[in-house]
Amino acid sequence: MRHLELPSFVKSLQKLSPEDKNKAKKAIRQLTDAFQAQTIPPGLGLKKISPSLWELRVDLRLRVIFVLEEDLVKWSFVGNHDDVQRLIRSNR
Repeated sequence: MRHLELPSFVKSLQKLSPEDKNKAKKAIRQLTDAFQAQTIPPGLGLKKISPSLWELRVDLRLRVIFVLEEDLVKWSFVGNHDDVQRLIRSNR
């Protein structure tokens, strides 16, 4: 599986605290490992938003948005739950 960090993801990641960056990177690694193993554990916190848009729950407040296209994951945004909800509503 290929991965692409979009500029919006990089920019949003830079705004996070060091602790939140580490949490987000750890969750992304877990998801990446699950993709490679071809098994997604139910506790990973994945939510399908649209046919290709997904949300990964890092913790109670932090989320990662990505686009899944065949063998490509496009990391799009990372931020708190409210920011993610605003982003999703603005793109509908």
